[in-house]
Amino acid sequence: MVFGIEAVGIPAKNIDASLSCFGATPDYIPFSFGHQRVHITPSTLLSTKATVPVNFDGTVTLNVFNDTQQTFADYSSISLIAYAVTVVDGQETFTTLGAEHVVFHSNIRVKKLLRKYEVANDGPFYPFYFRDSLPGGPPFPRRRYPADIQPLGVTPDPNVGENLGPKNYYVDISNTRNEVLHGNTSNYIYIRGTTTAPTSGKVRLYALPNNMLLHPSLYDEESNIVWDYNDDGERYVAIRSYSTNSAASLNPILLSEPFSCADRPLPPPGHDHYSLVAECKPDGTGPDGAEYLWPHTQVDDFRTAAEFTAWVQIGPYVALRNVEYMRNADAASYVLRTSFTIPEGFSPTDYWVFSVRLVNCPVGSAISFDSSDPEIQDSLRTITTSEMNIGIIFTGKAPGFNCQVAIRWFANGKSAQPGQRIVASLIYRSVVTTALADHLTGRKNIGKLAEPFEVTVGDKYPNLEMPDRKKGHPKVGGAHVRRVLGDKYSVAGGIHVDYVVGVDTWGHNLT
Repeated sequence: MVFGIEAVGIPAKNIDASLSCFGATPDYIPFSFGHQRVHITPSTLLSTKATVPVNFDGTVTLNVFNDTQQTFADYSSISLIAYAVTVVDGQETFTTLGAEHVVFHSNIRVKKLLRKYEVANDGPFYPFYFRDSLPGGPPFPRRRYPADIQPLGVTPDPNVGENLGPKNYYVDISNTRNEVLHGNTSNYIYIRGTTTAPTSGKVRLYALPNNMLLHPSLYDEESNIVWDYNDDGERYVAIRSYSTNSAASLNPILLSEPFSCADRPLPPPGHDHYSLVAECKPDGTGPDGAEYLWPHTQVDDFRTAAEFTAWVQIGPYVALRNVEYMRNADAASYVLRTSFTIPEGFSPTDYWVFSVRLVNCPVGSAISFDSSDPEIQDSLRTITTSEMNIGIIFTGKAPGFNCQVAIRWFANGKSAQPGQRIVASLIYRSVVTTALADHLTGRKNIGKLAEPFEVTVGDKYPNLEMPDRKKGHPKVGGAHVRRVLGDKYSVAGGIHVDYVVGVDTWGHNLT
């Protein structure tokens, strides 16, 4: 007899095979044969001859060695074939007695993974989930990717509560706006989800070149993480928290503070777009009594796209959105990243200034800044003097309010000058009006009164007009005039006393 090993569609390198057979004759005489381990390539046939005793009973074992853990293509196979050999006048004739085929297909692993994820996610409910589809609910596996990752442009959306709130819970706003990921600038990305019970937790975001999706072990590489920055410009992983007391079985939530996916370069060769992966980690413990973990830390790298798809579609705590990358020819020459937090002890009615002072910057260069808050922005301005100041006055921010800021300097063909500085300051502004202002200016002759300034009505304004306010005893908001969210109003001129709360500086060749 001849036993053959035939390979079809397998990887061309680093795949070996061997054959062994052990058994006995009817009178219990041991008998064995085999084929040593050798390299096998696609569409080749290895064979070994054996003179097998009559009525021999034994087990043939085929061993396949994939030491480098390569992925076999779907429907690739390795076959074990038994031939009877007859010889007539020195001519061998082979008759196929039978064959066994080992067929490789990703669906086999995917089915196992699906069951694994189903078991892991079994429980009375999911406290939080990303949706199957816009009209979808909690059943898993999903049929397609959810649309709860919402890129909304290079500046924050000033009406995000309306645009992504319950009113538009079933609308993919990003899709209707044809949003993309812009290179070399800020991209503000919002996350929404659904809760089924009172719960809290955390959400994070990755921005990956698309071909890295199969490798969760690489998600935490620096270039894939979406970062926040402290007031010293030092980065840390951006985390957004949610908390709700709602017991509704379908409770839409929106993380109103966006992620800033900033200054992503052109995808590397072999990648044609970016993939945004959001993960949720609920607080507390799951049905099995164990603490929740970030989902990507609980899986190994995937061998096929089908396995990755199974992971996303079966789990409630992972969402994926693929986004087109758009080149940006007007990239900033330098980006200063910082943040500020309103300290404790202040009131939401206090006035604040975020100021950017430009010292010795080349005339003809330009400056702009954007932030995670739609109010705190300043569009591109050409620098016209050697010392210049830009800034935003705002109010309605409670203690603990944090704002991520990106200040961008554009050289416009100019060179950075020795001693050039960009100074970002958070300033508390005390407005002195009434008789004291008259006393200080008129009797003490300290100078001209400051001009009135304009501010925007924020959600912490004490006498906010709410169109859908429930009936009952209306609040009067103290002595504050009732105003509509988003409206602008002027604060009377007077004496403004500014207190610098924090400063961050970038300098070039300072001496």
